[in-house]
Amino acid sequence: MQFLFIDKEKICVYKDGKVTEYESNYIKKYREAALISAQNSEWKRRGRTEMLLDEGYFYDNEEVFARIYSVAPSSKEDELIYSFCVNDSSGIYLKYLNDEKELEAHLISSNQVDFTSLFSAKENVLAAVKKGGITSDIAIFSTDSSEYKSVTSGDSLDENPSVDEDGNILFNSYGVARDANNNFLWYSDSEICKLNLRTMYIEEMYAQQGFSFVKPIWHEGKTYCIKRPTEEKSNSNVFLDILMIPVRIAQGIVGFVSAFTSIFSGKPLVSEGKKSNGRSLARNYKKDEQRLLVMNNLIKVDKELERNKKYADYGFIPRSWKLVRLNGENGQDGAETEIFSGVADYCVLEDGTLIFTNGKHLFSFDGEKAKKLLDVDCCIRVSSNAPSKYGIFKIFNEL
Repeated sequence: MQFLFIDKEKICVYKDGKVTEYESNYIKKYREAALISAQNSEWKRRGRTEMLLDEGYFYDNEEVFARIYSVAPSSKEDELIYSFCVNDSSGIYLKYLNDEKELEAHLISSNQVDFTSLFSAKENVLAAVKKGGITSDIAIFSTDSSEYKSVTSGDSLDENPSVDEDGNILFNSYGVARDANNNFLWYSDSEICKLNLRTMYIEEMYAQQGFSFVKPIWHEGKTYCIKRPTEEKSNSNVFLDILMIPVRIAQGIVGFVSAFTSIFSGKPLVSEGKKSNGRSLARNYKKDEQRLLVMNNLIKVDKELERNKKYADYGFIPRSWKLVRLNGENGQDGAETEIFSGVADYCVLEDGTLIFTNGKHLFSFDGEKAKKLLDVDCCIRVSSNAPSKYGIFKIFNEL
């Protein structure tokens, strides 16, 4: 058994129980350059630099934000493709696994768009190209060049492309709601769509009010996806919320006055009872506000871990996120078979085995039962280790 996954910023290859980890050379060198820049200018702003140098997240006057979006197999066994972002830039790189220096080849990069979910289909790679942080199109890349062709468009968030046996592209699509001034409000339910590349006709395959269906994958006549509520149910107490209104108003006023005082006097309204340096404050803030963007949802990691701890091998993904197999059409009742709860991402191997993650553990499913494979720190992306046997390259050349 072999597959790929991302654990924090590590690109990992799982093979028969053994995990080999790789770093993104681009992100590594970017951070090294940022650290040198910070050290060279440390005398100018010692307080700010001290707070961030220890974390390794400093670049001039800003923190270095980096994330590996997705990983996918290449047409060669000793290579893989991954997409990432570093601050305001995004790119797709080819990594050579058997090279001692872990060399990488640049495929494409941009400061205007983000290259997110990847899928390998023979000679081509599919990706979601995100524009302006709100909408995205499905695009087809040729690994022989840095060019791509967008095959969807419009005011929607199209992502997680894959290919079926007929060379059609499956993907999920969120509608975008905007106000009268064209400002973004929210995403509507995500539906599963199929794009026929011969006719360029997009067909809605599966949708259900109140639920979002994401990442469709077709394999041997079966379509899988993740089903989740578009809005999570709230466990709040209405009467308690009403009683707390005056308290929250008072907290807001005190917070505003404290911020105003800090800005113009340089001192807090109320002094701390215990001195704390910048590094510990930064760590505490990160720990208290540990949130993670998964499938366009902001997950409160600690809160979900606490909520799920009564289950075996729990993770930080809400239990309402289900890995399902679709049996019917258009969201009919009873049209899905539930496989596992609390799933962040999954893939299908060549033999039909499902690999999925709940953020803290990786599992396999052989059609009868789920088996835990290993523990991870933070995994929200997995991928098969071989390109799909269903290709679109002949159609791509005709576009």
